[in-house]
Amino acid sequence: MASSEKGRGRARSLITLVSAVAALQGTFAQTNPATLLTLSSDRLLVETLYRNPRRFLGGVAADGAVGVNAQWEQDASRPWFIEEQRYGADQVQMGLATGRHSLVDQGIRVLNWGFAREAEGSFPGTGDPHHSISFFLEAASRSVILLREAGDERHLANLRNWKSNIRNAAQRLVTPSVFPRDRAKSMDPYTHRFFLCAAALGQSGEVLGDSGLKQAALAMAREGLGRQMADGTNPEKGGFDANYQIVGAVFGTRYLLVCEDPAVRAGLERMIGRALERELAAIDGGGNVDVEGSTRITSEAARSGKAKTMDHKTLVQALVFWSDLSGDARFREVARRVAVNQRW
Repeated sequence: MASSEKGRGRARSLITLVSAVAALQGTFAQTNPATLLTLSSDRLLVETLYRNPRRFLGGVAADGAVGVNAQWEQDASRPWFIEEQRYGADQVQMGLATGRHSLVDQGIRVLNWGFAREAEGSFPGTGDPHHSISFFLEAASRSVILLREAGDERHLANLRNWKSNIRNAAQRLVTPSVFPRDRAKSMDPYTHRFFLCAAALGQSGEVLGDSGLKQAALAMAREGLGRQMADGTNPEKGGFDANYQIVGAVFGTRYLLVCEDPAVRAGLERMIGRALERELAAIDGGGNVDVEGSTRITSEAARSGKAKTMDHKTLVQALVFWSDLSGDARFREVARRVAVNQRW
């Protein structure tokens, strides 16, 4: 009996300790809120992912064109996609986090290549217009947020006509005749696209102070949240995909940082935590990701024409971001194992 009472006493003490830690974490979160820049500047990312800039972007033409867009400049019969220019935001992120201004300069050049091809919210000629513009809009608005948080007015001023370009592209995305007319084919099967659109519109609303865009972002997020399955899967083409599971989590995290609605914020936190718990089940002790059975990356081609593969750089970011936000060190440890496995 005495032993049982001692056990209950220890349990009560543990509950009290956990509650106290949670309260302290809540207080810390209120007095030291995470920002996109602080999350992106995490030491683990700096020491692994950012050590080699080519992990984010392999090659950029002198004028800022990326990948197939540089090829299109040489041969206009080839397709081009405005989404390829989204990697400029990654250069800005990495440059600000490491103090390497040349990377920020390159990121600005990549984004400006895209801005120069905007026409009243459209990017004439781009392939897969709605989805491709969503990617670029998210990157452009994210870059503005990062530069503002860093107090980097010089580089912000070098983003050509960013306010009008972001406003025009965002307004086009929410125009009923544009968004998207073939939704059943181009949106509904892909859960990550709802969080992509939420981040693109929410970040745009934040940088422009536009309440209409913020409301549109909330609608996208609510739809995405309603699609998560009981086991934490955010379905892509009806099932689990190891890569797009974490792509959606990253966009959800970026939107979480600007979302002002308490209920949607709580929903995003639950979604991200459950989604990444599901992802952990696909990662072994050596940091290898099991992609067998994934619904997309094992069977689809990227814009380059090559087979889609696991995006480890996004995986590491997703895990580190959530570890920092949740205080759960397990995610950081798995991120470290993945980085080691990739020889970063």
